[in-house]
Amino acid sequence: MRLAPVTSVPEIRLYLAHPASGLRRLLEPDDGDEGRAEPQPPYWAYVWAGGAALARHILDRPSIVAGKRVLDLGAGSGRLAIPLARDGVEVVAVDRAPAMLERLRERVTRLPKAAARRVSVVEGDLRNFQITGKVDLVVAAFNTLEHLYTDDDVLACFRRVRACLEPGAAFAFDVQIPDLIWLERDPNKRWARTRYTDPHTRRAMIYSTNHDWDVEARISYIRLFYEPADGKGATKIVKLAQRKYFPSHLAALVTRAGFRMIARYADWGWQPLVLIGDDAPPVDGRVPESQVLVVIPDEKITISDEDLARGRSPTRKK
Repeated sequence: MRLAPVTSVPEIRLYLAHPASGLRRLLEPDDGDEGRAEPQPPYWAYVWAGGAALARHILDRPSIVAGKRVLDLGAGSGRLAIPLARDGVEVVAVDRAPAMLERLRERVTRLPKAAARRVSVVEGDLRNFQITGKVDLVVAAFNTLEHLYTDDDVLACFRRVRACLEPGAAFAFDVQIPDLIWLERDPNKRWARTRYTDPHTRRAMIYSTNHDWDVEARISYIRLFYEPADGKGATKIVKLAQRKYFPSHLAALVTRAGFRMIARYADWGWQPLVLIGDDAPPVDGRVPESQVLVVIPDEKITISDEDLARGRSPTRKK
């Protein structure tokens, strides 16, 4: 890995893989994705194309965020909140994980004083969070909404978002487009086996993953394995769950929540998402990984404080 400017966003420098890294050679020979001729490099070793596109878009158009107040849902350790604050944005960062918020607060202390004052940290659940005042934009990036596991959870989140929006403000979020080939892989086989060096212990390790797919709940129960390459010592297993939202289902939830969609993109590359049923054909030769939606409250739908308090669906004006 080497520190280098990101292609198309040279203002940002990251540790990146390069041809001499040998990462592809470190994958196990039988670990190719189904239907592909050879193993694919680990996703974490390369720049997320959608993130680079989003960064370039904002850097070229600072007026989009300058002087605005943004609600960052699922803020974590500040992957979005920190750079937004540096760019002059007032950020309300909401997350339910105390450990992540502790890390965010520590990062905020290292910002210039003016930028640090622009960050408000709030511990809260996506379904019932409370903030002070209204915002100009709500963002839930990096598949945050995939951690809402029922339709009722999603609707509760949308209702809280609606209550926070200034007139004319929007809610932008992304979730993955379900890949049935990936979801239905053998749960007993280890996938994406990758040898790497632990940056803290310098020990050779092997990463791999598998998952169980609950087709009725549309939830993928994922396991990430970290084991010593020499076989000596315990294997660490990290578990997480992600709910998958097919495009038609997601569009229906947006409507039920009292919003209307104004844009839907293929990843964060600002190309319109073209769908054939719930499948997305390639865009510029690449099958989109994510669907990015921008939604606003539907002015033809009313939602009262009582609706919000009781979690009731909004009503359409006659």
